[in-house]
Amino acid sequence: IRRVQTNNVQDKYLLMKFSRPPSAPRNLAFNINETALILEWSPPSDTGGRKDLTYSVICKKCGLDTSQCEDCGGGLRFIPRHSGLINNSVIVLDFVSHVNYTFEIEAMNGVSELSFSPKPFTAITVTTDQDQTRNSLLMPNIPGGPIFTEVQLYTLYTKEVIFWLLSL
Repeated sequence: IRRVQTNNVQDKYLLMKFSRPPSAPRNLAFNINETALILEWSPPSDTGGRKDLTYSVICKKCGLDTSQCEDCGGGLRFIPRHSGLINNSVIVLDFVSHVNYTFEIEAMNGVSELSFSPKPFTAITVTTDQDQTRNSLLMPNIPGGPIFTEVQLYTLYTKEVIFWLLSL
């Protein structure tokens, strides 16, 4: 087998004919502590016939009115980073109170950028609050810092929504 690199559109089409973008990551799980959100997921069920999988975490920030969202920008810290991940986990830090954050986890491979279809993703939405009446034994509260009050998990192209309302 000889590997050929090309910029020819026809050659790229033939490459895509035998491989395809991956499906969405599966089994998104989260862990919350007093300062961080830890996201973990399983590889997609369909890798597109390729082994060069990477992951990206796209963050959208909304106020209490979820109809107006914007990119999170540089406000949050992602460890190790938010894109080009080869492992299936990320730690998110530096949340702001009274904000809805949506994290979309996408799997990508070498032909993902050549596809015209929307990238399938698995997502989680978390809501932060600054309510000092929460039970500090269950979820320690940082004075003046945000705490998580609601978590929703969903996958694009499915009708199933898993919803937790954390009443701590």
